[in-house]
Amino acid sequence: LKAIDFILGEMEAERVPENDPQRAAALDMRDKITLRLLSATRETFTTLTYPHGDQLRHADFQMQFTDNHYNGEKQICETLKAKQKFTQDVKSETFRKKCEQRLFTQKAMPWSEVKKRAATNPHWQWHHMDALDALKNDLVRQDQWREQGNYVEKPPFPKPHTDVRIQEVTRDDRTGTAVLKLTPVHGETLHYEVGAVATPASATVTDPRHFETRDLTVSFLCVDAKGEHETGEPVEWHNRITIQSRVFQSDGEKRVELQAIPEAPIRYTTDGSNPNVGGMTYEGPFAVPENAYIVLAGAETHGLVAEHRLDLDAADSAPVKIDPERPAVWKHKHKSETTQETYTLLGQLKRFQASILGSKVSIVSESHWLEFNSDDQLALDAAALESTIESLRSVLKDGQIALEAFALSFPAGQQLLDWVKDVRTDLHTEEVEQP
Repeated sequence: LKAIDFILGEMEAERVPENDPQRAAALDMRDKITLRLLSATRETFTTLTYPHGDQLRHADFQMQFTDNHYNGEKQICETLKAKQKFTQDVKSETFRKKCEQRLFTQKAMPWSEVKKRAATNPHWQWHHMDALDALKNDLVRQDQWREQGNYVEKPPFPKPHTDVRIQEVTRDDRTGTAVLKLTPVHGETLHYEVGAVATPASATVTDPRHFETRDLTVSFLCVDAKGEHETGEPVEWHNRITIQSRVFQSDGEKRVELQAIPEAPIRYTTDGSNPNVGGMTYEGPFAVPENAYIVLAGAETHGLVAEHRLDLDAADSAPVKIDPERPAVWKHKHKSETTQETYTLLGQLKRFQASILGSKVSIVSESHWLEFNSDDQLALDAAALESTIESLRSVLKDGQIALEAFALSFPAGQQLLDWVKDVRTDLHTEEVEQP
């Protein structure tokens, strides 16, 4: 047959016509040889032998040829399937039960032992080589079997212990207050303890969906009041530390204020070195050294760590020069949005004898609004502004009072310096005018 195929290949290469007598004779000879070979094969291979228990069994095997095409592997598989020796049903509940009854006979076994039994047990059906591993992976993923190291465990399992799932819904970096959503697992009652391990004697969470705290560490414990599940381990939640900073002018020098939220010890450096190694302990606002370009700060407590970087430009290290005797105008916008904030600002104006340039007073209620504006050359002190507000109030009695200022005017530079020191803010040279 190989010789005929070789001869036909040469004829094809030489482009011998299909109606050539020699080519027709070669094709006829190839068909006759193929038919005799297939007939001999069919008469020779008539029985399929396979192991079953402690003996060998036999099955009639008929080789089926379709258009001279033969798929031996498929026909062998079909014959073994008919005799229940081979299966492709490896994902059904039936296959799982067979595995647990014949191979996985103990509650927990090494998985290698299960596969060894499948390979050496003649009663076990044949299947695809990775069928057992696929079955195990699927059942472990569905938590119907459990895997621990090299061992696999089957049900029944002990009831799981209680647990707590914690989700941080929001956190206010200005205060360190976080809102947590607590989900009890296999239990109903949640206990919590601040800075210590929660126990059943700890305080009870009243609203698990909205638990508000600004503490650094809170421990939670879930208890099953019905007693069906044993109490699990406490779950600890850790807050975060944020460090905030600001630069302000006080007593003729620039100073830096640091704050850790929630409260924690702070160490800092002004030369770019690691504050946790050789930093100074922060005890209050400190003067910015000359030629300092950076402040690095670190805070650590209860295992929580925070870092902060404050970049300084040349203007930050040099305070704005103010003549304390001469009048001063501070071209820095001030704005209050509520009635309470507005009267606080008016109180500051009185305390430091300041007036507003370019004022805007507005009252806004749910359905109406009223507004008063003045140009940036007209100075209005606190008394004038209070009188204006009263006049507006006589027209619109409800609503929040808002106040905006284009600039503040001080009779002497010292009042400006006192204001800046009191509110701990910063001055910029381009914002201050002294005629």
